[in-house]
Amino acid sequence: MGVLKANVNGEWVEVPSGGVGTPSGSDTFTYVQASPAAVWTIAHTLDYQPNVTVIDSAHEQVEGDVIYGPIGSISIIFSGAFSGTAYLS
Repeated sequence: MGVLKANVNGEWVEVPSGGVGTPSGSDTFTYVQASPAAVWTIAHTLDYQPNVTVIDSAHEQVEGDVIYGPIGSISIIFSGAFSGTAYLS
């Protein structure tokens, strides 16, 4: 498996890992980004491109650019680094 990169503000950067995902039910998946990051890479178990809701560690909803890779893979690019939870459905 190669290194995952994302285009952030016109520059290709390596996407760090640092989160853990768990199936939350047959049609949902919860991902916790424990360490602050501006790019979240999520490997999920859903067999479709899900809706994504992100809540930061201050319990506020946050928007980012969702990039769908192959089925089972999403990257979310934010303007700054933070930790939180992504809910996929």
